[in-house]
Amino acid sequence: MEECFFCKMVKGEVPTLKIFEDDNVIMVLDIRPANKGHSLIIPKGHFKSLFETPGEVLSSIMNAIVFGGSKIGQAVQAQGLNVVYGFGEIAGQRVPHVVVHLIPRFQDDKVYISWEPSQPTQDELKKTYELLSSELKKEVVVQQPEKKEPAETPVEVATPKSGQEEKKPEYDYSSWTKKRIP
Repeated sequence: MEECFFCKMVKGEVPTLKIFEDDNVIMVLDIRPANKGHSLIIPKGHFKSLFETPGEVLSSIMNAIVFGGSKIGQAVQAQGLNVVYGFGEIAGQRVPHVVVHLIPRFQDDKVYISWEPSQPTQDELKKTYELLSSELKKEVVVQQPEKKEPAETPVEVATPKSGQEEKKPEYDYSSWTKKRIP
């Protein structure tokens, strides 16, 4: 069986424009972009779906989404960002290898990600809820949150002085993330 195209990209057998890499993933520019800055996050291991991808790799994917997405948004001065992943041919997956698309968005661009909302009855919604909640409860493992010690010093919240309006900053992509996810 022929090795998949994305595995060849990871190994350097297919030329790429790599813009980010860690131990588990690479991020490359898409050679057929939907918009300027459209990038692909590709796990270095061959995983057909997120459902079979190990947690450490999922963490790297999320880190690349948050860190890379914010930096891409800043660099191309995007007004928004779509994170797109499809599993299965019906969902647009063309190669059986996890790939997450980061697509910067701009006013009046030609990228369309839409669907026509269905109009289920309350009875249909209830049946779907019961089906999903019973399925999800089969595998649920509840983890107790860590107990945190209270902060030694209280945090001061800046408030506008009397008579001053609170100034709202213009949208800034640096607010998407201040640091990488651990």
